Amino acid sequence: MARYAVIGAGIAGLSAAWELERAGHDVVVFEAAREIGGKLKRSRVRGLAFPLEDGADAFLARVPDALELCAEIGIDELVHPATSQAWVWSEERLNPLPKAQLLGLPTDLEELAASGLLSPDGVARAAEDLDSDAPPLTDDVSVGELVRSRLGDEVCDHLVEPLLGGINGGEADGLSVQACAPQIWACATRGGSLIRAAAEVKARTAPSDAPVFAAPAEGMASLPRQLADHLRSEIRFGTRTPPLTGHPDGVHVGDGDFAGVVVATPADVAGTLLAGLAPDAASVLATTEFASVVMVTVVARADAVDHPLDGSGVVVARDAGLSITACSFGSSKWEHWDDGRNVVFRISLGHDGDPVDWSTHSNEDLTSVALADLERLLGVPVPTVGVRVGRWARSFPQYRPGHLDRTAEVRAALDAAGP
Repeated sequence: MARYAVIGAGIAGLSAAWELERAGHDVVVFEAAREIGGKLKRSRVRGLAFPLEDGADAFLARVPDALELCAEIGIDELVHPATSQAWVWSEERLNPLPKAQLLGLPTDLEELAASGLLSPDGVARAAEDLDSDAPPLTDDVSVGELVRSRLGDEVCDHLVEPLLGGINGGEADGLSVQACAPQIWACATRGGSLIRAAAEVKARTAPSDAPVFAAPAEGMASLPRQLADHLRSEIRFGTRTPPLTGHPDGVHVGDGDFAGVVVATPADVAGTLLAGLAPDAASVLATTEFASVVMVTVVARADAVDHPLDGSGVVVARDAGLSITACSFGSSKWEHWDDGRNVVFRISLGHDGDPVDWSTHSNEDLTSVALADLERLLGVPVPTVGVRVGRWARSFPQYRPGHLDRTAEVRAALDAAGP
């Protein structure tokens, strides 16, 4: 049994402490804030009798890690989105997001044409990919470079980028296809048509009623809280850890010596901590760029919003003339958010490359912009009962082309610097 340090008491740090404890080790967790959870938080919004998530409202249910963690700590009541329908705002209207697509890559051009998302010329340009004899992709490029060259600008701007932008807070032309769109990367490495490759992937995937997303019934913020309750680790709050130093048997952290350390912080913070211990790793981490996003949560009376909210929400094409990037119909997406009287919208502003840094604007300005765009989406007034503004400054790391290679460089540098 050894003694380890973990820096950061967000979900990543607490999960690391959990795994170390299960392996029989003692753990001390260092956290700069006065509470656990990191970006998984909940808070109240006027008009509702229950708190809502400030950030992420779900995890991917088809990736086993979070499901396994919930099972290990006794979270057995999970909830799932009530609908899979989604919309794309483009050409001044709400267009249904096609079902036949793989992370935005269309697999049924007839459905794509019927959706209204692309012009007839855009559909014809996408169809050219069906006869492609492109060689297998071997080097990482941006998602935008790949999709634009194979299927045209409209598929990228009206399908792929709105989906990726909502996930990564980025632009398709700046995001690594390997790291941010591995499904598209896998299709491209086969060579030939991306559409045909995507269709074959979907055809090989057995139809499943299993939900794509899940969350603890008490909200995502309950996950780090319940995980911490299961830990025997000491958690030191309000502790800003100085740069790490090594010693013959491990690492010096704060005022103690440890066999090893897990740094569960954003890349720029990790780079500062590792500058003396692993300078080569720190220099790579320091190159990571971040985007800032603002989330405006709006509560309105259901009987005052004269528009059907049939779907989980809307993603917005970059060329659609709106400031917002997405709007979740929270009370339609999650049944437990529907109190029978109110509707909940979660509206996102800001992305990599956005000429406006929305995180620096006042609450009043952000509310005004968000509501104006929401009312333009719905075509009706949205009289508010309550509003909450959350700022996520420099919270979305941008995985540029070559990201996986840089990650491998960091791992190699840490291995070389380790005890």
